[in-house]
Amino acid sequence: MTSLSETVTDEADAEPKGLSAKHQEWIAGYLFVLPDALGLLVFLGVPMLLWRWSGNSW
Repeated sequence: MTSLSETVTDEADAEPKGLSAKHQEWIAGYLFVLPDALGLLVFLGVPMLLWRWSGNSW
């Protein structure tokens, strides 16, 4: 039979479940920047590529 102090010590030594706070902040940062990056790609990058591939030149 285990004593109460051994049980508390074992639970305290266990690895935390889930992502660490640092990794949660990284994910939040990437999700914050994602709409801007996609907007830049879609509304600027795609028209530039289509214009170039259409054969137009100055």
